[in-house]
Amino acid sequence: MRALVLVALLLAGLPALAATRFLTGSEDVPLMDGLAEIAETSTIFDAPGGRIVEVDARGAVAAADILRYYADSLPALGWVADPVGENVSLTFRRGAEILVITIMGEPGAGGVVRFNLRPRAS
Repeated sequence: MRALVLVALLLAGLPALAATRFLTGSEDVPLMDGLAEIAETSTIFDAPGGRIVEVDARGAVAAADILRYYADSLPALGWVADPVGENVSLTFRRGAEILVITIMGEPGAGGVVRFNLRPRAS
């Protein structure tokens, strides 16, 4: 009986997991609902020191909501917030990588959200 309950709970979480979209080139940075990548601005490659991913996105989402979403969701994926972020950016680190999320203008009014993932400097 306990096994059936456990299986039911695990299966109940699958639709939410399947619905999560991630940035191109990254399986561990989710793309917030309401944002869409701007494909022609993406730069993605593997370097000897680690991967480099720069992706821009835009959508009808308020800057404060974007900052709150990433501040709340990334720690669950192992990212640790650095206190260096400003009002328009967030900085996270995990292992040998650093992720900077910068909001340039108001995304809902034509502004852009830039995701910059790169190896941390030693």
